[in-house]
Amino acid sequence: MICCRVAPSSSSPLFSLCPTSDRHSHFILECDSIYEHPNITFIDEKPAGNYNFVFRWADFCSQIPLKYPAATLGIGDILLIVFFPTLILYFVVGMVIQKVVRGAEGIEIIPCVSFWASLPGLIKDGCFFIVSPCCGDGGGGGGSGKASYDAL
Repeated sequence: MICCRVAPSSSSPLFSLCPTSDRHSHFILECDSIYEHPNITFIDEKPAGNYNFVFRWADFCSQIPLKYPAATLGIGDILLIVFFPTLILYFVVGMVIQKVVRGAEGIEIIPCVSFWASLPGLIKDGCFFIVSPCCGDGGGGGGSGKASYDAL
């Protein structure tokens, strides 16, 4: 089993994995502004079974800002953030109106329950409508099958 100790410069380790093992890897973290990408260098094996490495990287320097841009929200993120709370609000307000104003009970408390009940079938029909011309079975969407010609 190989274990690992990580320490900034030459100080005591930040963390150590399985310290009771006979073999250890020691990583010393160093700030070096010339390395834009991480650089790991093997130093030595002293004492036997203890492998010493230096891990140099410019991002370890506190005075050098990280080169990664701050994460921004894309249009897809914004649409999802708006869509799901709006959907939840639609159901909550619709259920309250159905219960209080119309006195609905049971499944009728869901707003537009007939639409939501038929939605899976409508999705299935839409998928078949899109796929059927590709399969040549003469379904919708201008398929070239003989069945669509005979139906006319």
